[in-house]
Amino acid sequence: MVGGEIPASFFAYKNTPGQLIPEGCQVTRLASIEEDATDALERLADRLGASNSPVSYFERKEIEKPSGELNTKTIIQSLAATLPENVIVCTDSGGGNAAHPLCQNTTQNSWLSLTGGAIGQGGPCSVGAALACPDQRVLAMLGDGGAAYTIQALWTQARENLDVTTIIFANNSYNILNVEYGRLGVTDVGEIAASLFDIGNPSIDWVALAKGFGVEGGKAETAEDLCTLLEKSYRTPGPFIIQANGELRR
Repeated sequence: MVGGEIPASFFAYKNTPGQLIPEGCQVTRLASIEEDATDALERLADRLGASNSPVSYFERKEIEKPSGELNTKTIIQSLAATLPENVIVCTDSGGGNAAHPLCQNTTQNSWLSLTGGAIGQGGPCSVGAALACPDQRVLAMLGDGGAAYTIQALWTQARENLDVTTIIFANNSYNILNVEYGRLGVTDVGEIAASLFDIGNPSIDWVALAKGFGVEGGKAETAEDLCTLLEKSYRTPGPFIIQANGELRR
């Protein structure tokens, strides 16, 4: 273990392991969070004679801009095709993390992902990232359910004129709660329970809501719309919001 702790599951569900390591796995700690992990790894490589070993790396790929309706595939492809260099990406409990495998082959960026199961961390995380690194663009990828928890982060972005692109995947559902329901082994969800995860009645107009906080933006109904708005946001100083009206699955 280098620079971290043994990964733990988000919730202590009955009859499920609390730590995400195989049973019987022996953990050897090379460096704690407070220690210099890079130095520890370099010295370990020297000790093992591995310093001159071939290095594995991701080969850069050009991703074509997609077209047509917004769905998981076209949303992820739009994000990867338009993502500039040196962006700080902040994710939430929504499906934005699904874009990571494709994005990591396109440009060099930093990702700040959810670590403790707190729905709604993406917006505040983007504010902190933008304040800490004012010379970098920040991309916050939020599910609409999670965004509703901390939407006031947009006001702070406007107040501080932070270079943050916020994209909200508006599928009108607390999809993460559906996922957790399934992890509990519940396969048959009743009408009343299902309605608690539905935030489409009435549907939230995220662009209008953002405008009330002082943030401009637009709605994407197609992949072409999404690519255009993403590129516009990266060129526009200050905060910008995009409402992507399509289904994005984890």
